[in-house]
Amino acid sequence: MILLDVLENFEVMYRLMIFLSLLLGIGFAVLRSKRKGVPGNIIGYTVMLSVVLLLSLSIGVTFITSAGEAIGLNGTGAAVGIGLGIFTMAMISPQYKRKLAGSFFMALPLMYGIGKIGCSFAGCCAGLPYHGAFSVSGREGVEVFPIQALEAAVFLLLFLGSAVLDIRGHFKPVIAAIVYACAKIMLDFLRDTHVEHIFSQNQIMCLVIVIVLCTMHIISAINNKDRLQVRQ
Repeated sequence: MILLDVLENFEVMYRLMIFLSLLLGIGFAVLRSKRKGVPGNIIGYTVMLSVVLLLSLSIGVTFITSAGEAIGLNGTGAAVGIGLGIFTMAMISPQYKRKLAGSFFMALPLMYGIGKIGCSFAGCCAGLPYHGAFSVSGREGVEVFPIQALEAAVFLLLFLGSAVLDIRGHFKPVIAAIVYACAKIMLDFLRDTHVEHIFSQNQIMCLVIVIVLCTMHIISAINNKDRLQVRQ
């Protein structure tokens, strides 16, 4: 009975899934970092910094984009928060930057995917008006596309794909983050924000992220090439 009551209370389920997304995502990043040989104190500092920035930017982006009319969690802001946390720790402990980036970036689709399951319960982030198969009841009873469920499935699959690449030794954190951001841009076209706008605020933020990450990747590739030439 208690379990059924919780499942029927959509607000409780939303909060539970958001909590689980943070717990499982951060837990995965910690375990992978430890397995890669990152010292416990470095992992601890990274977690504290990343969580503070994650919550601050997640809530801050929602507050700013709503012109101060709403307070909530924004997935893109959360991802940027984790990215800034990793960048800061990379400046402090550069010898662990690749291992930390790999662990925490790989956790992003896991956290986002589980968080979107919570959104499915809450009914927020509605999809475009849609009356076909798998449509769900959105705001004011209007049938909409089940964007939350699709996003959850896509990002959980991206996490599994990233894990497989990591096991095979082919996971590239920056490339993966670019793929995650591009997936978010494409999926966002199915949200109700596109009824009146061509591009959403989330898409613009993700596009900026892609440009920054691509620039970083190109600069890193050039620097690595120069180092190889010097050694030769």
